Amino acid sequence: MKPAPKRGALPTALWALRSGLWPIPIEPHEKRPIGLAWGKERPTREKLLDVFESKPRVGIGVALGPEPGVIDVEVDDPAAAQLLDSLPLSLGWSSARGEHRLYRWSPELEQAGTAVLHVGGAELRLGGAGKQLVSVCPPTVGTNRRCRRWNGCWEVQPFPEALLRALERPARQRQRQAPVTGGHRYAAAALGRESKIVRTAREGTRNDTLNRAAFNLGQLVAVGLIDRATVEAELLDAALEAGLGEREILATLRSGLEAGIARPRTLRLSEDHT
Repeated sequence: MKPAPKRGALPTALWALRSGLWPIPIEPHEKRPIGLAWGKERPTREKLLDVFESKPRVGIGVALGPEPGVIDVEVDDPAAAQLLDSLPLSLGWSSARGEHRLYRWSPELEQAGTAVLHVGGAELRLGGAGKQLVSVCPPTVGTNRRCRRWNGCWEVQPFPEALLRALERPARQRQRQAPVTGGHRYAAAALGRESKIVRTAREGTRNDTLNRAAFNLGQLVAVGLIDRATVEAELLDAALEAGLGEREILATLRSGLEAGIARPRTLRLSEDHT
């Protein structure tokens, strides 16, 4: 692909579109995409022009997942710098939090079973079928009030083999423990039920529904029937499918889970759930 324009969100969005990416308009001064079904299909030139004409200071992001065809490896942990150095250089940028690199989606990533995964100090933002996920890219201004900057590489490389191997271990662990550790049938049923409720929540009720689900499952986390990481992964995927933004999801998940953990549920079960 050709180098990105030196300035301007609209020129960058049109460049990304020509380069085969899915450019997503971002609300000014936020990380939230404009609209609801923004990740369901590739935007058109006309749609991008309409958005930028109707709103000033719009930012830009890149959609992630199997349909857009790319994923984002984000590293903001100094301990993961060595991991980043071991990966092939690919189209990416720097932000206030750290470094980002885009790689091509691989069908083998489906084994991850979640839209966002942490491996070796890196955050793998994978997306997934029906899950809307975006990473804000240059020249959008970051939390440090500076524009994100491209890394000067203008090729999107295949997903690194080293990361695929790293994904195999957590995938095998999930197969042994799925859907929850210890095989607690009560918690497994609760997780499936709450995830379905979040996934099918109506517009206008989704955030409250997610908060309630996180609280209910947090009560089970508190008594050891299910681990927090499993709950977070399942509810994150469900909320993304429902159409909530990632930033809103993470804040609501944290709040609901911590409230539930602070109020453990007392269970009287008639059968052994171990």
